[in-house]
Amino acid sequence: MHIGGGQCNLGDNAVFERTYKTYYAALRFFATKYVGDDESEDIIESLFLRLWKQKKVLTNETHLKAFLYQATRNACLDFIKTQGRIHKRHSVWLDQCEEVEQDYLHDLIHTEVLAELYRAIQHLPSQCKHVMQLGFVEGLTNEEIAQSLDLSVQTVKNHKVRALRMLKKQFAGSVSGLLFIHLFLS
Repeated sequence: MHIGGGQCNLGDNAVFERTYKTYYAALRFFATKYVGDDESEDIIESLFLRLWKQKKVLTNETHLKAFLYQATRNACLDFIKTQGRIHKRHSVWLDQCEEVEQDYLHDLIHTEVLAELYRAIQHLPSQCKHVMQLGFVEGLTNEEIAQSLDLSVQTVKNHKVRALRMLKKQFAGSVSGLLFIHLFLS
């Protein structure tokens, strides 16, 4: 390295060592402004390792200095961009895990309430039980239930109302009761 304006051949051991000793601390301080102290050390070490492998030849010391600062800045920006992508992927993953967990809990609660409701339907009087099984469990309309059980539509509606009253009474005051009411209202 020549201060007076000659070429800077970083493939030359003496030039490379002098460049390292001259610029390492300043480049590390410069990088710290972008990425913090711990990361700046790794970035500058990697930069000098790349320079050593490339054996760059620069026209003069001014060119070398400008090149080193620009390379440091670019390395810091690449690091920030990479960390941003990692953070974004991690954040998306956490959101998905939270969503899966919420779905799992929702499905678990929903399934348990339905199981409790099915058990309760089994203890209803015979006609109410059949109407509720066909309507609630199998999803038939009042007309289809009436046709299936050879009843009038109004009789089916009466059995449903009676069954719902009994079920509401059975579930009154419980969390299952609130969910039960929600299931039938939605």
